[in-house]
Amino acid sequence: MDSPAVSIVVAAYNRSNVLSLAIASAVAQTFTDWEMLVVGDACTDDSEQVVKGFSDPRIAWENLRVNHGDQSGPNNHGVAHARGRYIAFLNQDDLWFPDHLERSVATLEAHPEAGGTFSPVVFVDPDGSVSMAPSWTGRYEPNRVIAPATGWLLLRSTVRRVGPWRTRQECYEAPPRDWLTRAWRCGVKLAQVPYVTVLVMSSGMRPDSYADRDEYDEGRLWERMQKDPDLRESILAEIALRSSAELNRPQPAEHARQAVKDAIVSAFGSRWIPAKTAVRYRRKGGLMDDLRRIRGLPPHEHAP
Repeated sequence: MDSPAVSIVVAAYNRSNVLSLAIASAVAQTFTDWEMLVVGDACTDDSEQVVKGFSDPRIAWENLRVNHGDQSGPNNHGVAHARGRYIAFLNQDDLWFPDHLERSVATLEAHPEAGGTFSPVVFVDPDGSVSMAPSWTGRYEPNRVIAPATGWLLLRSTVRRVGPWRTRQECYEAPPRDWLTRAWRCGVKLAQVPYVTVLVMSSGMRPDSYADRDEYDEGRLWERMQKDPDLRESILAEIALRSSAELNRPQPAEHARQAVKDAIVSAFGSRWIPAKTAVRYRRKGGLMDDLRRIRGLPPHEHAP
């Protein structure tokens, strides 16, 4: 069997209802030369049946025997079995616009010096409002640009160069940001896709999202994607209008706080995020343990 151009790795855990929508957004891609490896983190729900229900030979399912408690285990397993030249990650609760892979591959091929790409993402907040990362510079900067794994496309050689994702017990940061920061320190250049291609519904901002199997935003936006070809433009217009209103509102205190924050970030460099997290939680894995609590998941006591 010929190797596909892109290997899509999906880490899954007990939210088959949103997993089905994420996979559907990949199936709808205009770029079709891909394989998908959906790796369950010892799932106990019907995720396997949902994945196999697509009856797509490009999609494979495997359920790990031991629960890792974060993305690192499933993603490392998926990467180890990936055959594509490029590796993409798709979080189970996020959605891709249909041109995500097409635009990501085109951007990476246009930047031979880059080891991967990241796409600007729209964050969908629990109240239904939308927002974007506050600062774009055209390249990844670990202290300024928010780049969730759902927006990455990486050369497989880049993944080998940086190494596996570290578990939450090994880092103060969340494993995705930890991996990107390590890539940055290795000198990996990431080119920015000049277009929004990803919708992110962060489960860490939604209390009990796992316990309640919350799917409202994913379902609502997936339905709108099917019916409204101008959805992306409507979202960007909403963001632009709100940003314009905020710029016209006097905010001297906020500007002063931002100036202080920028000075601190500049002083710490790439170690600002882990340092801030270390001060707050005082131990590695504390951030992820807090996110588990917010999501309605029980404490994860033992590392695999």
